[in-house]
Amino acid sequence: MSNLKNPVKQINPTYLKDFKCIGGSCEDSCCIGWDVDIDRITFRQYFRTKDSSMRSMFQSYIYKNEYCYSTEVDYGKVRMEASKRCPFLDENCYCKIFSNMGEEYLSNVCSSFPRVTNAIDDYYETSLYLSCPEAARLVLLNPEGICFEENNQPLNKHVLGSIVDTRLAEYSDSPVKFFHLIRKKCISIIQNRNYPLTKRLKALGNFLEILDEKSDFDLASMYNYLNNFDTDNFSDLPEASSSLPLLVSLFQEWTNKLNTFSSIENAQFINYTKLVREAFTLDSGEDIKVKSALYEDSLQRYFEPFLEEYEYIFENDLVNIMFKNVFPFSMTHRMFDGYLMLIIHFLWVRFYMVAFFSASKEASASDAVKLIQVLAKTLDHHNTYMDDLFYELKDCEYDNMEFIKVLI
Repeated sequence: MSNLKNPVKQINPTYLKDFKCIGGSCEDSCCIGWDVDIDRITFRQYFRTKDSSMRSMFQSYIYKNEYCYSTEVDYGKVRMEASKRCPFLDENCYCKIFSNMGEEYLSNVCSSFPRVTNAIDDYYETSLYLSCPEAARLVLLNPEGICFEENNQPLNKHVLGSIVDTRLAEYSDSPVKFFHLIRKKCISIIQNRNYPLTKRLKALGNFLEILDEKSDFDLASMYNYLNNFDTDNFSDLPEASSSLPLLVSLFQEWTNKLNTFSSIENAQFINYTKLVREAFTLDSGEDIKVKSALYEDSLQRYFEPFLEEYEYIFENDLVNIMFKNVFPFSMTHRMFDGYLMLIIHFLWVRFYMVAFFSASKEASASDAVKLIQVLAKTLDHHNTYMDDLFYELKDCEYDNMEFIKVLI
């Protein structure tokens, strides 16, 4: 989408104003391993340029996308090299289009990434994908947590992820009409540091499950519960014992279904997955109790002490997802569905981190941030995989707190 030159109302995380792409200094390039999309306006600019050397490159490497879903996003594509590297990167991993022609010649996608913008009622909300290493460091390594601010200013080149107008007639009998209050309460629960993170996650699930139940019968009753819910006090939440064998068996199945070694091209993710499967002997015929004992040992020895000191890393990850993904309506109009997707993400991060810390015999914040970034780049941008897991759990009727509590 083009620049909005007139000021528009925005709600953004305060970290956004501090983000700056570090270009060729980045240890992981967003121009390697992914498709690069070109919007229609930029596509036409490329073929009208008077720079003969650049026009020759555009003719060789830019083509019209016959499967385009939005002219403002993927009207055209870049023909990537065999190495999956963008042909417009120079030997120092800087963009030749930017260097030779200027920022205004970057496509909407290239100009905006890792930013993602949603239009919610009268506001635009922009946050960052953590698949970018610099964004991951900025967002996750903030011990003060994520704060938000309103402003009124022009919006630079952007691509809209979601467009939601809660005032539409179709939402008159739907919880979506209370989206702003619901999300605010959800984020407050996750940011309540009076409780350990796992208890906050359980409280969030319990809260959304009750909201769904009440909304099925009486929206007024749901609103009353929502409005009066105290996000500072959920100490009476019932406890439940976790089932490590169930968790380990799920990941044994999930990592198999991903076909990591044949369908994933991210070398770092492949290495992490090899490490996971070796750490907990997932490829062996040993009893699941033996495998879960290995997981439990690493969980208690490395991960739990790390979590005590760096809980804010995981909190920031979850809050960023909630803001970026229009939580809790990320998947459907069932609020618990958005929660289920959030939990799947958390379980992946924790499981892989427990394995990595076990292999390295130490736990560090920089390693945790790197792992979250690699998982985000692979799983969050995968076309179908996380959605497939979500629907698989729903098909098995595991979309309830009784099941989730034993996994957390």
